[in-house]
Order: sequence, then C-alpha cells, then structure tokens
Amino acid sequence: YKLMLNGFYNSPKELKDELQKRYYELSKIGMGIIADIISKLPLKKGVSVDNVITVISGIQNILENKYLFYFTDDAASFESVYSMVTDEFMKLLNIVMYGIIDEK
Repeated sequence: YKLMLNGFYNSPKELKDELQKRYYELSKIGMGIIADIISKLPLKKGVSVDNVITVISGIQNILENKYLFYFTDDAASFESVYSMVTDEFMKLLNIVMYGIIDEK
C-alpha cells in the first residue's frame, strides 16, 4: 500500500488516470483481504462485515483527503506523512473496534 501510494503521488501527471485505475483495483483486493479477516472476528449482533468495511473505507478516504496536500515529490516528506497517516488510521480503527465508551 505504501509503495502504491508513493508511486501514485510522485508520478507524472500523464500517468494519473492509469494509476487511479490500478489504485482502485488494488484497494478492492485489499478490502477483500480485510473482509476475510473481519469475517473471522466475533462481531456484535447486528454488525455485518459490509458495515465494518464501509466504516474502514470511510476512515481511509477521510485520511487520504486530510493528508493529500502533504504529499510531495520529496521521498523524506512522503515517509513522515505516511507514518502520521498510518498512526492516525490505527488510532481511529481501534476506536471503531473497541468503541468510545468506557464500560467500567
């Protein structure tokens, strides 16, 4: 995923359409793998794998839009931004998985 994003954001403009298509195809494969993992988890009653995939996709889209302007041609810049994005993604994913209410 990291390699794909770096290639997408640091590629010539004339390749953007083709890369967007490939990005979509790879994202679809990635979500299929995530769906397989989620299907093995003990989901709460009324929560489907599709519901979880929708939330995860939403988080991913929000973060991509939030950090999009940080991506530059500088590889060091990409590394630092990618790290920020993955840290925030994992934090938000944990909130989704474990909730926001402390049930003590």
